[in-house]
Amino acid sequence: MRSRQHLLGTLEVGKKADLLVVDTLRAHLVPAGRIISALVHSGHPGDIESVMVDGRFVMRDREVLTMDEDAIVREADAVGRRIWGEVLEASPLTVPRLPR
Repeated sequence: MRSRQHLLGTLEVGKKADLLVVDTLRAHLVPAGRIISALVHSGHPGDIESVMVDGRFVMRDREVLTMDEDAIVREADAVGRRIWGEVLEASPLTVPRLPR
C-alpha cells in the first residue's frame, strides 16, 4: 500500500484536512473534564459550528454552504406529505388528521 504521509497526518499548508469546530460551552457539555467523552456520550449534531473537508468549508457558523438546505427541507416535506396521503387513502382505518 502506498504511503500517504505527504498528504495526511498533520495540519500543514498543502496537506488535506477535515476539521470540525465544536461549541464545547453548551449546557449539556459543561463541566467536561474529559471533552472527548462528553462529546461521545452527550454531544448533539447542533454542537457542531463549522466543518471543513479537504481544507474547504462545507458548513460555517452553522450554515451549510454546499447545498440549498431550505429547498431540500421543502422537498422532503412535500414528498413526506404525498406518501402519507397515499398511505392514508389506501388504509382501511380512519386516521384523524391535524390541519396544517
